[in-house]
Amino acid sequence: NQQTMEVDMVRLRELEKGDYQAIIVDDTCFMREPDITRFVSGQYQKGVSVVIVAIEGFYDLSPLRNCFDVDWNLSAYERNTVRLNKLGKKIIGREAFPEASVYTKSHFVVGEGELFHTNHRKGSPVVTVVRGSKSVSYFGFVNWRDVAYG
Repeated sequence: NQQTMEVDMVRLRELEKGDYQAIIVDDTCFMREPDITRFVSGQYQKGVSVVIVAIEGFYDLSPLRNCFDVDWNLSAYERNTVRLNKLGKKIIGREAFPEASVYTKSHFVVGEGELFHTNHRKGSPVVTVVRGSKSVSYFGFVNWRDVAYG
């Protein structure tokens, strides 16, 4: 059982008054910070795009499935060679991910919106689902030295 982190509720209420195009959060809030999870979910429902960065790493993606209605499941946490797939080239672009392939340690997610291929396993370290003007993305890269732009 993970302990709930202390959240500055005054600051969170101030943030709730803002207008955003996108919010970037780490995965910790979905495990231990229900107030921040509610804020992120509410912003997403208002049309704000959300980017979730793996800090602690999920082995159970049900909080994301429940919050964003996505069909994502963890397939592995390992090192593997990744390269952009067709959807990845369209969304991320070769300018943001210039290498043909990168050997990296990541949380690999199976489901809609996979942006990378691997040679040995199903799943992608980055998944994105776009719905109208909003999107939700999960970045499972765990080492910035492997993938500085991930």
